[in-house]
Amino acid sequence: MRIDYIASCGLEPHDPALELGFWSAEMGEASFSDGALVTFDADAEDYRGSGGRYYRRHFTREEFNEKSGLHIEVAVRVLSSEGSPASTCVQITTRDGRTFGLGFLKKEDPVDGEVVLYADSGEPLPLLAQDIPRFGSYRMQDWLGQPAVLGSHSQPLDESRTYVLELMRHEGSIDVVRLQIKGSKAEPLTARLSDLKTRPAVPGVLFGHPVKEGTGCAEWTRLTITTTGRAREPDLPRSIGTKRQLFLEDWIIDECTNLECLMGTPEKHPGNPVLRRDRPWGSV
Repeated sequence: MRIDYIASCGLEPHDPALELGFWSAEMGEASFSDGALVTFDADAEDYRGSGGRYYRRHFTREEFNEKSGLHIEVAVRVLSSEGSPASTCVQITTRDGRTFGLGFLKKEDPVDGEVVLYADSGEPLPLLAQDIPRFGSYRMQDWLGQPAVLGSHSQPLDESRTYVLELMRHEGSIDVVRLQIKGSKAEPLTARLSDLKTRPAVPGVLFGHPVKEGTGCAEWTRLTITTTGRAREPDLPRSIGTKRQLFLEDWIIDECTNLECLMGTPEKHPGNPVLRRDRPWGSV
């Protein structure tokens, strides 16, 4: 799966013409300036997700499952983000209900800011306003209020930068969430997926300003979401035709009779070592 939103198209991500599958909160404001989508949240008291504009997309099991990794690149300039690391954010919820995200902390006056990798703290979700008690506690996990900070970097936020947020699956090892700042010498921020809290939630991604107790403003230039690893294949016939197939695994084989795939025994090449340090760069 790959979703590519480019703000220079002049349409919000939920516009049906783009067919990206996003829906949008109706609060806050959104506009376009110099090829960027500008989102704004000025109300820290609104009953649901504050007054900020944010966009969410749910994942189907075919798009994203328990074995799928996720790679998100976002180009954004953060003008303000106060009250919570998730006041301006890109946030992921996995199929087993673990939520983590890229967040920012920046007041309007100071130049410097903070880039944050956060996760669900496990605390109860914020209650809705008392004038609509029938809603009780909102359980779709669109915001986390004050999430747990897993790591942070001091970083000027007043220019557009590209951030990479990933869920990295490792066969037989530890699954990791990672946040990187492209073009920065700062070390990636990482955490073990198994250490994150779980709660009933809908798997998906959101970005914008979903936090009730915070405010923010940001200019979004591009957002690319890519599923990595092997997701569940749809139960449909595959058209192979006359193309040759490389059978490294059996995912393309429907059934097999009287045939077994065995691993051969490797042998060292008699001309070892094959690679020699015969160039100046060979010793680097």
